[in-house]
Amino acid sequence: KPCTNSHDLQSPHNEAILSNNGLGNLDITELRQLLLQNEPTLLPEVCSFYNKGTGPYGACIYKQNCKKLHICLHFMLDACPIGGQCERSHSFLENRNLLENCRLNIEMICDLQTTFRNICEIRRREAVGDTVKGLSSSHACSNVDSVEICMFFLRKHCSFKGTETTAG
Repeated sequence: KPCTNSHDLQSPHNEAILSNNGLGNLDITELRQLLLQNEPTLLPEVCSFYNKGTGPYGACIYKQNCKKLHICLHFMLDACPIGGQCERSHSFLENRNLLENCRLNIEMICDLQTTFRNICEIRRREAVGDTVKGLSSSHACSNVDSVEICMFFLRKHCSFKGTETTAG
């Protein structure tokens, strides 16, 4: 069945939405980055159990079947004190299957360290009272003229058959 959310960022409707939210000057790459940083459901969580305990899976009982990222939390923040000596993963590519199942392409996977650092900074600022403006991720829309832009399309993969594909 066809995707019910618009894939055309240049449509008058979507241009108005982006402009009204101060996002009219962003290109598709910047818009994808903004959405990944501000919509928690688009990225898998980091497995906290992986970062505890010893061994290749830390304390994670799901091991290679875990649905969360097995990556060094310190590395994600660019602050692993032991660097190459760390027994935890310092590569998002080791989580490639999980990330591709979340419909992230290789380009986005390679940028995830920056994305996660930005997410941490956004949360830190929110915790101290600063406001960060984001976009809604509601999927309650039912037609192409809705106020939603297809977020799966922005992540470069919509499993529905899109009706308009002018953006990327």
